[in-house]
Amino acid sequence: MGVPDDGRDREDGRDDDLAAFDFVIPDDLRELDDEVRAYRREQRRERLRRFLLVHRWHRAGLSAPLFVLVLLLVGFVGSMMALIGPTASPPSSRGPLARGDQTPAGQQGGLLPAVDVKVRGDVRPARDLRPAVLAIVPPGCACETLLNEVFDQAQAYRLTMYVVGRSSQEPELTQLVHRVGNGTAGVVIDTEGVLTASTAARGITLVLVHSDGVIGSVLRDIPPGLRIEPLLARLPNPGATALGPAPAGSP
Repeated sequence: MGVPDDGRDREDGRDDDLAAFDFVIPDDLRELDDEVRAYRREQRRERLRRFLLVHRWHRAGLSAPLFVLVLLLVGFVGSMMALIGPTASPPSSRGPLARGDQTPAGQQGGLLPAVDVKVRGDVRPARDLRPAVLAIVPPGCACETLLNEVFDQAQAYRLTMYVVGRSSQEPELTQLVHRVGNGTAGVVIDTEGVLTASTAARGITLVLVHSDGVIGSVLRDIPPGLRIEPLLARLPNPGATALGPAPAGSP
């Protein structure tokens, strides 16, 4: 039984199905040595790549998928620690100190007293604490919740908050600030008691200080839930022209 002729056989021996391809067969096969060497190099690279990605971890008793899972877990834990750890926004800029006028230091419209205080262990002029919220607290203050309310409002305006007390309160205040603002509030030790006396502090007293050192408000014996955002919004600006009344509910 013969094979039917479909008309594709050619007298020159070439098949029409291969006509679209251009094959060049050299007379001397040694001319293909460069191509053979390149092919073998590529094969060696591929074997090395597979060895590094798979066999290396098998030898160490760790599969490649498990290694990737460990890396993802480490990245997740690092991200969570960054989210829940103490954070603080960059503070508002401190402006030039205002010139003193007829208003006594420590009162609304006047400057902070010209005394030195201890801030986080370092001695600094009290007037350097600007703009800021100074929370003067009495001994034995069970005021963590209230101070956190104030801290959250201050953070919204990038204001630094300090918890202020006398030298005898330093151990107590150091423990207290660890529970205020995720540990980012500062401790100010009023070594001479001048801040407390000049502001006539009573109960928990907030001293709101503008960027130029002018006291915008002195809020004494503040109650829980007091909202002071309108006053805080002014503090990044100089206080000479930004003074206003205290909010309702504060002395």
